[in-house]
Amino acid sequence: MIDDIELAMVLDPELGRLYESGKNLSGEAPALSLSHLRGFAHRFCTLVDEPNAQSSEPLAQKIRNLGTRGIANRPVLSALGVLHSNGNIAAHPEHHGYASHDFGGMSKLSLDAALRLLKELYWRTHQVEVDCIVAPVKSNALWQMCGKAMLDGDPEAMFQAGSYFMECSSPAGRQPYELSARECVAAEESLEQALFWMRRAAVKEHVGASYSFGHHLVSESTPTDPQHTRGQNFIAHAARADLPDALVYVGNAYLHGNGIFQKDPALAREMYEKAVRSGHPEALAQLGAMLSLGIGGIADKAAAARYTTEAANAGDPQAQYNLSVMYLHGDGVQKDMATGLTYLQEAASQGYPDAIYNLAASIEGGLIPGQSELDAEEQYIRALQFPDYRMVGRESLRTGPKAA
Repeated sequence: MIDDIELAMVLDPELGRLYESGKNLSGEAPALSLSHLRGFAHRFCTLVDEPNAQSSEPLAQKIRNLGTRGIANRPVLSALGVLHSNGNIAAHPEHHGYASHDFGGMSKLSLDAALRLLKELYWRTHQVEVDCIVAPVKSNALWQMCGKAMLDGDPEAMFQAGSYFMECSSPAGRQPYELSARECVAAEESLEQALFWMRRAAVKEHVGASYSFGHHLVSESTPTDPQHTRGQNFIAHAARADLPDALVYVGNAYLHGNGIFQKDPALAREMYEKAVRSGHPEALAQLGAMLSLGIGGIADKAAAARYTTEAANAGDPQAQYNLSVMYLHGDGVQKDMATGLTYLQEAASQGYPDAIYNLAASIEGGLIPGQSELDAEEQYIRALQFPDYRMVGRESLRTGPKAA
């Protein structure tokens, strides 16, 4: 009987490579595994929508196209949505930094979704259902990767090794003060290994490594430090190769004026416009905000709403909050209180500070059905953990909910 990895390889070698990598890294590096499985979703969409699918098209758009053209049913779209959402969180945890994530559990869910898609693809090809066994996870995936990096000097293997050790240096969902002395030492050693491989790959002009290594140098230095300039030059190299994360960094730097990037809102907008072609959540949110306010060029409320909606639906909490404001005030969209409050609650559920406070105020104002003054008080207390809302929150607690 065929196993799941053999099934993936038979269907398509590239699809098989991504599935096997995602599976074998799921135990040792679940966040890295999720990024591979998001690539699996890209490849699946291309295979079932040839010749219409374009490799440069954002995954969210590919999935929408499958639904719009009637090529995929709800279970397939749901499985792709799992791979898309979990892959985005793993690739951009900083955009979801207000909530902790169980990457191990997310990886298991994504592997289950990927296996469902493999069986779907087999049925489309052969018109019969396939019965396969699930092969055990190989434990030597890391050693093979590091061996290829050391012996072959392969920049991609170096980058993957660096990504693995970078993940090991930051235990998911845990703060440094929660780690034992032994765990702290292990995390520091992993970070040293990560930087060793990232630096080597960056010197070989690997685009992803250039960004990752440059971003570390920048985050660990001040703007007057030569290391800061060196890091920004690495990031600039990645941006010139149109790496979305690098484009967003450069866009943010031009927007505010940072280091080698002098303040230039028009250039910032141009960087975001390039990054949104890949569906980058932060780029979509930032460009939506700039278009709404007319920063760096003319305002376009309708386009602002489109970009903000795409970012919000990709799970970006800031975009969800911005979109809630648009719907509540009818700014670029038709005013819709129910939709606005839905997005507000989604942003608050991810711990976005502005959303939490405004949700509390909405509950207190009687705008959320089934929610009481006690629920409002709970949200105000959540807001107290954020410095900008400590004084405001205390005042609301004093004057808001009243004793029965």
